[in-house]
Amino acid sequence: MSKLLKKKYCYGMVFSHVLSLFFLSSAHAISSEQFDYPELSVVPRASDRIQTESHDEANRSLVTFLPLEVSAVSTFVAGIASYDPGRFQLFTTGAIVGGGWLLTSLFLSLTYRPYSEAARELSQRPSSTERDKLSKERAAEEFIHSGADAGSHMKWISFLTNFGASFYLLSQAQNPASTAYAGIAVGLSLMPIVFPFHWNRVQTEQEEYKKRIYSPIASLTLLPDLNNHTYVPGLAFLLAF
Repeated sequence: MSKLLKKKYCYGMVFSHVLSLFFLSSAHAISSEQFDYPELSVVPRASDRIQTESHDEANRSLVTFLPLEVSAVSTFVAGIASYDPGRFQLFTTGAIVGGGWLLTSLFLSLTYRPYSEAARELSQRPSSTERDKLSKERAAEEFIHSGADAGSHMKWISFLTNFGASFYLLSQAQNPASTAYAGIAVGLSLMPIVFPFHWNRVQTEQEEYKKRIYSPIASLTLLPDLNNHTYVPGLAFLLAF
């Protein structure tokens, strides 16, 4: 009787491994055929995302730099509130830092169009072969990363300069009004960090879409039950990275 059970157990183990290999080989085949180039499998593709973003870029330009502008205006106002003929450097600090960032953000909101420029350049690239499509999508991803990098640099430079200037004004304040305005400016210098640029959100979303390609692949199989010397139905998961 024990030999019969062992014989059935061995047959079950063999059948389980054969079935598992069948499903896993199928999963590998799907993976190698469809997921070799994630740039071509992601939905939406990077080039399509750039095309979509370029259509709304002009209408969104004033809102894009709003956190930076709020921070700049608060620093500028704090500088005005700190005006003292005997300590003119306080007004100068707030005016230069806050006014400089305000002018910079207004200029960029009128001229800086990273997605529109990227869409024009991508439209000139060939896309007849798979190699051309892959090259185009990788270039589109580089454009998305470039816009996000520019946003990150502006965010941190804006925070450091506005925070530094407003904190300096706060430390030198000698009346309640200048103290209040400088304190508000210190808090609002965090605006670009709390509310990141749209370019950073686009990059984050595109990376999330790309990660979804590599979801687990489940397959049915038989797993051995060592306690009862038999086998039971189960699931096998293949993680392809």
